[in-house]
Amino acid sequence: SGRPDEYIDTICRDWLPDVSGGLADSVDAFCEDIGFSAAQCDRLFTAARQLGLPVRLHTEQLSNIGGSRVAARTHVPSEGTRLLLVGPFRYAANRDGITRFLDEAWPAIRRRVPSATLLILGGDEHLEFTRDAEAFAQAGVEVRGHRDDVPDILGASTLTINPQQSIRGSAVKLVESLAAGRVCVSTAAGARGFAATAPLGLVTAPDVASMVEPIVALLADPSRRHALEAP
Repeated sequence: SGRPDEYIDTICRDWLPDVSGGLADSVDAFCEDIGFSAAQCDRLFTAARQLGLPVRLHTEQLSNIGGSRVAARTHVPSEGTRLLLVGPFRYAANRDGITRFLDEAWPAIRRRVPSATLLILGGDEHLEFTRDAEAFAQAGVEVRGHRDDVPDILGASTLTINPQQSIRGSAVKLVESLAAGRVCVSTAAGARGFAATAPLGLVTAPDVASMVEPIVALLADPSRRHALEAP
């Protein structure tokens, strides 16, 4: 306690070589005022990459101490046509937003990009709302419950969506997407708090139906998408 530099040195020197042979599949770091500094995370990630270990960074949800620069150096560009929504169904705004997206936007997206898929992380409570709902049975749509590997799922996605029509507090799912280097297409209402200074990776639409055009364009143009991605 109170000696973070020594702790990072110990991990890099002693622990990582021991676990890189199969005991660990990745290295996570928390870069915040209450966690580790950008320099400390950078040292950890440099050592991890030298041993062939993938890295994942959680940063800039609570503070701005340079974590995005570390993330940019570890960024892997997106591939494919996979959309992701992280939104527990216990919140009505998430349920209402995704239901409207499936009604007003998803059919048009699938017609124009037949390979598109949509993964919804709706929490373990999602079955109460999705079991008999036709909207969630559409081609290309998959709903899963609670997952502990959200950073990995984010990394495997092409872009994320945020179709909320109302929001209270901060848009955590949006911040997580941008920190992971994935473009987020959001309604203007869902991007509350970012309208004045929207990051490059945040693409907004006036309403749910209007999300179709930017999503289709970004799926069809990887170079444009990659230009917006770097965290």
